[in-house]
Amino acid sequence: MPLSPAEHIYRWRGLPLLVGVVCLLFGAWAMAWPTLRPTADLTQSRLDTALPAPQAGQWIEQPFTAHRAGLSEVELLMVNYEGQPQAGALTLELREADTGQLVATEQWHGRQISHNQLLTLRFDPQPLSANRRYVLRLLGTAENPLAVWGYRLATSPTTQLTLQGGLTSPAQQLRFTTRYQWPWSAALRWLGPEMVRQLPALLLTLLFLTLPGAVWLAYTTAAPTDLIARWGMAVALGISCWSLLWLWLATLGGRVTGWFLWLVLAGLAAVWLRRQWRLGWPRRPTADWAHTAAFALFLCTTWGVRLLAVRDLAFLPWVDASRHGLITAVMATSGRFLTQYQPYLPVYDSFYHAGFHTLPASLQLLTGGAWPLATQLLWLMQWLSALLPLTLYAGTWWLTQRRTAAWLAAFLAAVPFLFPAYYTTWGRLTQLTGVLLLPLLVAATWHILHHTPPRPWGLMAVVGGLAAGLFLIHMRVFVIYLPLAAVLLIGRWATPHARRGTAALLGAGLGAAVLIAPRALYLARLSTQFRGAGGGEGGGGDYNVFPTGYITTGWERYYWLAAAVLLFWLLGAWYRRQPGTAVPLALAAWVAVLGVGTAGNHLGLPILLPTLNLNSMYIALFVPLAMFGGSAAVVLGQTWRHRHWLMQLLGYVLAGAVLAAMGVHGLYQQATVLNATTILAQPADVAGIHWLAEHAPPTARIGHSSWLWLGGTWAGSDGGAWLTPLTGRPSTTPPIDYIYDVALFTAVDEFNVWAQAVENWADAAVAAELRQRGIDYLFVGQRGGYLDPAELSQNPALALRFAAEGVYVFEVRQEGAGD
Repeated sequence: MPLSPAEHIYRWRGLPLLVGVVCLLFGAWAMAWPTLRPTADLTQSRLDTALPAPQAGQWIEQPFTAHRAGLSEVELLMVNYEGQPQAGALTLELREADTGQLVATEQWHGRQISHNQLLTLRFDPQPLSANRRYVLRLLGTAENPLAVWGYRLATSPTTQLTLQGGLTSPAQQLRFTTRYQWPWSAALRWLGPEMVRQLPALLLTLLFLTLPGAVWLAYTTAAPTDLIARWGMAVALGISCWSLLWLWLATLGGRVTGWFLWLVLAGLAAVWLRRQWRLGWPRRPTADWAHTAAFALFLCTTWGVRLLAVRDLAFLPWVDASRHGLITAVMATSGRFLTQYQPYLPVYDSFYHAGFHTLPASLQLLTGGAWPLATQLLWLMQWLSALLPLTLYAGTWWLTQRRTAAWLAAFLAAVPFLFPAYYTTWGRLTQLTGVLLLPLLVAATWHILHHTPPRPWGLMAVVGGLAAGLFLIHMRVFVIYLPLAAVLLIGRWATPHARRGTAALLGAGLGAAVLIAPRALYLARLSTQFRGAGGGEGGGGDYNVFPTGYITTGWERYYWLAAAVLLFWLLGAWYRRQPGTAVPLALAAWVAVLGVGTAGNHLGLPILLPTLNLNSMYIALFVPLAMFGGSAAVVLGQTWRHRHWLMQLLGYVLAGAVLAAMGVHGLYQQATVLNATTILAQPADVAGIHWLAEHAPPTARIGHSSWLWLGGTWAGSDGGAWLTPLTGRPSTTPPIDYIYDVALFTAVDEFNVWAQAVENWADAAVAAELRQRGIDYLFVGQRGGYLDPAELSQNPALALRFAAEGVYVFEVRQEGAGD
């Protein structure tokens, strides 16, 4: 029987989808949309001196060397001496230092510029600017009232100001910022070598993550049949396995070493290869390798975009990042699951979930620290973020048995959604790893309740193992999962034959409880005798305020609006008994329970999930939202296939265009996702930290700037936060786990309260106080804080030992000591 036009359109729906994609991409190319926005290259943000306004025949020159190709902007902070006539003007010129070639020039009149206004000189991106020297010149006319802010201390003679025509000033360099702008072609040229550089570490990490799960799946039938979904499940199970191995080995009195891990990997590889050979490999029919290769290319694209976002970083941003460095260093040194912080800190108890840290600690042991710790954590975050679409594909496919749903869920999290990419700006590695497990745990829970086999031991092991791993990795994400299990249990009780599935799920929960028992008992003991110190990181303000900023960022509000429309339509489809609606409606019910459970105080209700807050809950909602979008789209597609062929055709073309628009906008958003406010440690700080690691005695105590983060918790405001994890030296404000020891908490608080109140770091009495507090060195990172390097350089009891790109190290001289 011949097919109808509508059936033909449905069968070949990929073609109109492709037409929509191509049309949108062509339009985006024609409009040059989107372009990567300018990004900071050099930043000298310190200021303490207003330079004089250059008049006719006078000028100021600031030399600098660009780091990146594509130099396109120079930003200055202006001074307007408004008491002078406003008729004069200031001219900015940018020239190449070696050739004298003029790059850009622009003139501003006094009446155009207000005092303390940011002024930006913009010009065409310079494709060969990397490592090239430039000179910024400020020239004035008669009666010019305009000048710029500067700073009294230059990093080196090559960055020092030159004043001509009789001008004098104590300032030695300007307060300025340069920016570069890449076209996508330049971004791709950078990506290729960078991905090749990371490839050996990535391949080892993938082997390490997947091998335990691959062996597990080789001996069970309780797994997805789709090849990509199986590998996604292998990643999730592997992460859980390593967490549990570290926990139980420590419980039994053992410790993890590099050779032990290599033996485990070799044994797992041998078992997996033997099992595959017995199952008929390589004589079995080949799988759908074209589909697998397409998905691998999609994951590589996701990885590339994640790398673009962090191209200018040497450290993960924000406060938690140095904590992850500390815990990783402690576990790699001790070879044991985290319970204390020796020899890095005198802290002997910890509530923190350290399941994730078994991964970087193991990699440090496997490689003998071949990759620097800060670099490894930065890379690992991007790898895990790029792998999350794989586990979303796996979980969604297992729920729906549809590749379309799985691809859409993976695509949404990889490109259009703000999360999980935005996790990087907080260094939120533990929650990222937790949500990486979540899709498979959701799917496994669904299957154990709705498709319970006569012998459910394999499914029970999967659910129990994933739940136990999730508990160890991130307890809040584990709490986010629990309402889903409750929703599915309640939904299952409304159907026949519920008893076997419920018993299987309870058995899996019991198995998970046994697996995590050592850690759970340890935490229970701590909770009865430890109450933190001074409020710790949880104090201060209402931490359960709804994070509206996330919704107003990018296109997030439109995705939630689309989800609301789909939900309304799905309720009608469920009422009409249309098949396939159970999965997306269960996911929607899960989100609703989470919302009510965490926002009870805003609704006049009790908070049903007190261990959660709206912030932590919301930033994990992309998982159910992506799975909801994929599964709901399949139901919508099944309905749409019965529409008139012309409506189908137009609908598929429109869908392709919408997906392409989401992808193009998402690529731009992901490549520029970082919030500059959260980038504390700068790449320039690396050299100063290395200098201290090589020259400071192992017992030297190092002071650095800090700021009051949450409640009474102080956190390092620059690269000083990483001093203890990377050098092993004690610092005045180590990573925030110091709050777990009352004496250390008190010492950190006392130093920072004193240091923040210091008015003049050039005072000799300050050096005496530093000596009394046992401080041997002061580290000032590029971002800095309350430590003023210009004042410190004037203190006769301090010796400048290192200076480069706004990073300084001062030695506190002992009384009577010379230089």
